[in-house]
Amino acid sequence: MRLRESGDQALTWDCGACRREGLDVVRGCGPNTTAEPGYSHVTVLGQVFDRCPKAWARDDAHAEAELLRQADALERWGVLPVAGGLDDQPAAFVDALDVISDAQTQARLALQRAQEARSRRG
Repeated sequence: MRLRESGDQALTWDCGACRREGLDVVRGCGPNTTAEPGYSHVTVLGQVFDRCPKAWARDDAHAEAELLRQADALERWGVLPVAGGLDDQPAAFVDALDVISDAQTQARLALQRAQEARSRRG
């Protein structure tokens, strides 16, 4: 989730161009594939990927959707995905909660700034 929020350059890579240039093999772009030994991509957030981050995001989209569903269940009904407390939850779920909270805070701040700008204009 943090990768999608980061706007990292890898998310703009053209998959067709990678295939034409043979970079898909180097970067491990195919589903369930690995990159050539020694390949890594470090994102703007410092995340290290041992295969194409765009392909990783594509392949893990289902997992992200499930995390969003679980976060929604927590917000609506107070239900955690795993019995117990927050410390008992999978790390990916807790990370998703942080990302969602950060995005909500940024959206609220942007809305507040827009409202203040409108108020100043009259």
